[in-house]
Amino acid sequence: MLSRSRKVALFAAIATMAQLASGYYTWTFFPTRNAPGIPARFDLSALPGKTVSYFISEQGPSKFMPGDNFAKLISQIQAAAATWNNVASSDLRVAFGGLSSVGSATQSLPGIDVVFDDDMPPGLEAYTRPVFGANANGFVPIQRAAIHLRSDLTVKQQASYTDSYFLTVVHEFGHALGLQHSLSSGVMSTWTRATTKARPLSDDDVAGLAFLYPAAGFSDATGAITGRVAQSGTGVNMASVVALSTTTGKAVSALSNPDGTFRIAGVTPGQYYVYAHPLPLALGSEAGPADIVPPTDERGSAIPANTGFSTRFFPGTTDWKQATVISVNAGASTDNINFAA
Repeated sequence: MLSRSRKVALFAAIATMAQLASGYYTWTFFPTRNAPGIPARFDLSALPGKTVSYFISEQGPSKFMPGDNFAKLISQIQAAAATWNNVASSDLRVAFGGLSSVGSATQSLPGIDVVFDDDMPPGLEAYTRPVFGANANGFVPIQRAAIHLRSDLTVKQQASYTDSYFLTVVHEFGHALGLQHSLSSGVMSTWTRATTKARPLSDDDVAGLAFLYPAAGFSDATGAITGRVAQSGTGVNMASVVALSTTTGKAVSALSNPDGTFRIAGVTPGQYYVYAHPLPLALGSEAGPADIVPPTDERGSAIPANTGFSTRFFPGTTDWKQATVISVNAGASTDNINFAA
């Protein structure tokens, strides 16, 4: 039985998350619209020690905030990248490969390049562009990823020693490793973040990285939730399906496939409310709803998100107080969590 204070806190979490809760998502490719999606990630077998190296351009920023310098910036980038090494349920590790010169020969191994320029899309402080290879062994390999940070750090008053800059760099490394945007208040969020420099990753961030690079025991220690979101019998693409803990208020979520099916992996065992909701509409120059790049089909054409449905709590109510609490067990999948949107 939930205490009154817990109910109030949970209601606040639900009220917020129901509007802003798309979860971890990868760059995803579909051989056909009815086939399982293929995520993009680094090929661990091609990386010594399952470690991807990153290289920082020796042509650092052109302007710094007072009290800042290139040495401090490099230190903060190293600390931000190392954040992703703290995900014990992930087999991937990230390591600093050194400074690199612009125009130097491309590294022979897959990796990450950190560069500085001011050719930024409007409103952005940084952005990341992965380069993908051909589908192989059930995933699309990331061949290289370039993290673009501002050269003139005075434009947005970006001092490397601030929490906001640190979290921005952690966010961009998440993109480089294969994660897209989220609205779950984790470090991959585009709107609000409940994370800090002291604790930069949320449960959703951790689950996303472990989904791409699962360490031994990941599936045995966590559970999964599966089901389908449909509208008039037709599958809903990119519906955000959220599992919200009844005890902690923390969320782990994922997006549905073009046929409406979904699977939320990496869920901590416990009791959960589950709901499905549409992504917010794209703003300005965003790549798509919630600034998430949609999956592509066998022709390379984008499969757009369906945003024309209303939020539903399992098993089909608009009132969270009428929702059914489901159980998630370690090493098991809780199935048939279906929504008629």
